[in-house]
Amino acid sequence: MVGVDVGKDNLHYTWREHPEQVLACGAVRNTPGGIGKLLRRTRGDLVIEPTGRYGEALVRAARAEGREVLLAPTRRAKAALASLYPRAKTDRVDSAGLATFGLIGYGLRPYPLPSVAVDTVRQLQRARRTYSRQLASVKQQVKSLPRAAAALEPLRLLCIAQMAQLDREIAAAAALDPRIGSAARQLIAIPGFGPVVSVAVATSLIDRQFSSPDQFVAFIGLDIQVQQSGRSKGNHGLTKTGDPELRRLLFLAARAATTSKTDTQWRQRYQQLLASGMATTAATNVLARKLARVAWSIVAHGTSYSAARVGNPGT
Repeated sequence: MVGVDVGKDNLHYTWREHPEQVLACGAVRNTPGGIGKLLRRTRGDLVIEPTGRYGEALVRAARAEGREVLLAPTRRAKAALASLYPRAKTDRVDSAGLATFGLIGYGLRPYPLPSVAVDTVRQLQRARRTYSRQLASVKQQVKSLPRAAAALEPLRLLCIAQMAQLDREIAAAAALDPRIGSAARQLIAIPGFGPVVSVAVATSLIDRQFSSPDQFVAFIGLDIQVQQSGRSKGNHGLTKTGDPELRRLLFLAARAATTSKTDTQWRQRYQQLLASGMATTAATNVLARKLARVAWSIVAHGTSYSAARVGNPGT
């Protein structure tokens, strides 16, 4: 088993065939040449933590050679590394710990790689987020610098134009996978869901194939962190351990759902939550969590949105 600590620039690796045995270790550049060196110096399966795009080249190269790459779930791997090496935290130590974790771990799944359509949609969505943040910043500056509003106007218009262009490119990329396109068309009927949110949620649901709505909620980071110790009991906010962009989009969708004129149950439930003493952000998160569950159900069962079937949006 080869444990690899993946970084943007470097790959630290440790090759073990027994928890107490190190056959090879070292570091290479995270480049095609460095990946080739790592694969030539080691044998067997590899295990890495979720690293976004930084580990995809390694995964593809290893699988091209007939070697499997396993996914070490972040929380389990973190706990294992802390127990194995409580006094040190370095890239080298992490790679050694991952190799041991891979040897003694159970039920590790193959590392998931996105399809071309999914990868394209996600990259375009990240680019759109850049312009969205810039637009929000410009709007704030216009308010605080009214005499500079004319100078800022070209930048505001540029952001709007680029976001519109990216929206068209995202829709075209989603159409490359008929499943994503079909799911997005189903989801857009949900209150608060526009083209951007629909494609983002559809892409995640189709790519990950969550077996339950709870898994999807946890992936987004909208699940509640519960802590109990002795007399201390209670909820301590969202875990926020999942996809931050998807969480942001669903939060905005929940806010939009409360203004729906055709499906008023979301607004009614929002007002009920506020009347119970819940803060506005917490109440919106409750609705965002429900929206995530509704979206999962529609895609998983191939149904369409029905306000009558949703029932209480706050559950």
